[in-house]
Amino acid sequence: MAHSFLVTATIYLIAIERGNLDVVVPSLTFWLAAIVTALLVTSLFLWCMDRLALGTGLIAPSSVELCGYNVGYLTEHLRGVMVILLLEDEVLLAMDMADALTEAGHDVLGPVSSVAAALVLAEHRTPDLLLTNIDLKQGGSGIDAAREFLQRYHVPAVYVSGSKEAAFRAKEAALGLLSKPCRADQIVASVKALGTLMDGARPEFVPPGLQLFAEGKIAFEHERDR
Repeated sequence: MAHSFLVTATIYLIAIERGNLDVVVPSLTFWLAAIVTALLVTSLFLWCMDRLALGTGLIAPSSVELCGYNVGYLTEHLRGVMVILLLEDEVLLAMDMADALTEAGHDVLGPVSSVAAALVLAEHRTPDLLLTNIDLKQGGSGIDAAREFLQRYHVPAVYVSGSKEAAFRAKEAALGLLSKPCRADQIVASVKALGTLMDGARPEFVPPGLQLFAEGKIAFEHERDR
């Protein structure tokens, strides 16, 4: 394409130099018309994709940012990609989780080690899902974070913790529990299953270590429909 434009420009310059404007003007008109048509077709395509996204609830009007359209965001959701906030104070596990989820195509916020820091991140960008440890040594309780995110942002949470008893006592605040220790592939598979659950369907595969809470699903659906 670039080579074609270079050749065309050279021909135009030679024609102008020789005074052959009767050759240059029609050709310029043709190229300008072609460019304008291409821009119109592209704009129409983006507009149609935007209407589709808004009509199916995949994106909200406030999330449309690029020239009034957000086709990339729509494409991400069609591929099951989510914005995930990580609240985890075990540094090595937090980094492993972030790397695994990023490699899987998800957009990761954090990781952070306190509830206060997680809320600050959510004020700037609301996540689709919160993955939180329960026993946060420096920054409060993951259970409190799960309840706050559900009530304030209508964002569901999943406990990633070894505190099984505490998780089950507060199962109304989360979609489930991913028990520690857990591997990177378990985390990615769990997020995939949870995304299916959040869409209102039953996951075809629930990875080992992930337990789903019926109470948390009911609470999430109630908050989402408010």
